[in-house]
Amino acid sequence: MRQLECAKKIETYIKVIDSNIGKKIYRARISMGMSRQKLALSIGVSQQQLTKYENGANKVSIGRLSLIANVLDCGFGYFYSDLGNDKENSFVEQQGESKEFLQLVKHLSKLTNQNQLKALYSLVDSMLVK
Repeated sequence: MRQLECAKKIETYIKVIDSNIGKKIYRARISMGMSRQKLALSIGVSQQQLTKYENGANKVSIGRLSLIANVLDCGFGYFYSDLGNDKENSFVEQQGESKEFLQLVKHLSKLTNQNQLKALYSLVDSMLVK
């Protein structure tokens, strides 16, 4: 019985990892402004297969994941960067499915002018309900 419980925990852990990798593929694709069709074509799979990867329904091979990382210009480590951390309740995780949020984060990451960053922070801070 103990061996069965251990096997179930391992299987659950693997499913969580597969699901997280799929979410990251989706987020990286959306933040790049790339269609599902274009990414699927670029990595040699059907749109249906890519959807299964993004939903965590199918596992992505290491080779295919490396190709995805190259096409999305995100680095292979991105997909494994937070394994083992409980990120399920973080703000980014909660907002992660929003296309607009991902694009906003991408644009904000390109800001380098400190005065613009301070002004933007002040604007957002003034919009928050206190």
